[in-house]
Amino acid sequence: MEKFIKNNERLIKNISIIGLAILFSYILFDYVFKYIAPFIIGWLLSLIYNPLVDFLEKRFKVKRWLGTLIAILILIGFFSSVVTGAVLKLVSEAELFMEKLPEYIEHLKVISINLIENIENFTKNIPFINNIEIGITNINISDIITPIIKTGGSSSFTLVKAIPGFFMLVIMALLSSYFFAKDKYEIKRLIKKHLPISENNHWLIIKNKLSSSLGGYFKTQLILMCYTFTICIIGLIVIKSPYALLLSFVTSVIDALPFFGSGFILWPATVIYLFSGEYFLAVGYIVIYLIINLMRQIMQPKILGTQIGIHPLMALVSMYVGLKLLGVLGMIIGPIIAVIIQAFFEASEESERNKKTDTN
Repeated sequence: MEKFIKNNERLIKNISIIGLAILFSYILFDYVFKYIAPFIIGWLLSLIYNPLVDFLEKRFKVKRWLGTLIAILILIGFFSSVVTGAVLKLVSEAELFMEKLPEYIEHLKVISINLIENIENFTKNIPFINNIEIGITNINISDIITPIIKTGGSSSFTLVKAIPGFFMLVIMALLSSYFFAKDKYEIKRLIKKHLPISENNHWLIIKNKLSSSLGGYFKTQLILMCYTFTICIIGLIVIKSPYALLLSFVTSVIDALPFFGSGFILWPATVIYLFSGEYFLAVGYIVIYLIINLMRQIMQPKILGTQIGIHPLMALVSMYVGLKLLGVLGMIIGPIIAVIIQAFFEASEESERNKKTDTN
């Protein structure tokens, strides 16, 4: 046993790191995150308007507390006008879609039945499979979707009850973002004072790896999401598609997820409109899909510079584990944790190389 452990020490260490990372992520996001969420959001907000605060301080000699206050007021003004208007429009389109969903379900059922009947008629003329029967006439699609609609309806009351908590979260996030931005240099000094880190320290290497990989990944996905949303909203408005804003928003978010892409939304819509006889909309959706994919192929390498991230199999495993542990949000968090684990391994290898170099 001791010989096995000695021979596979590195493997055991790596497996232990992965297990601890999964356990830590589960505890963090399932139990701890709800308590620290306002402060994480506040820190992220401070990162958004910190450049403006720095600019006001250096260029116009504005006191940091005043510059932070001005930046927060600008941020609040932006969200209360542009973002709030977009969210209200998004909600109204979602409500309209839910109202008409039963009609769409029945329409989809008719299309499906006609398609299966055509397949059955076609297979009757083919030897060896003329006895095969395909039918979905007994399947009621509304029975599948109705529970989802009822769940959404029952969730409305829960949503109303959550409104006070949401406003408290927003207030705490804004207050914490103010102090993160105002006392940025003091916070950095405190961290350096209590956590002295040398240039060859293992954790500093991990931090640098994460800053480059995760930072580059998020920036790339955010920029590409903006491009996808812009292409979608323009294209859907041009072809006069219903729910243009809702579909554009959902498509841009789905397009950023590994293994999904814009086709997850656009291809089913294309098939539905194709069998509905609305060929102009169907062709429009295909064109939008092709433009988005062409944009991604051209822009992603240029924006990212060098391809970062994780192996597709590792991304798939991390998404599945994240889904099982944390729900739908885990499909986003899972690949992020995988990138962190990969950065830890790379940092370990680099730290070992540095030690060997120092020894020699």
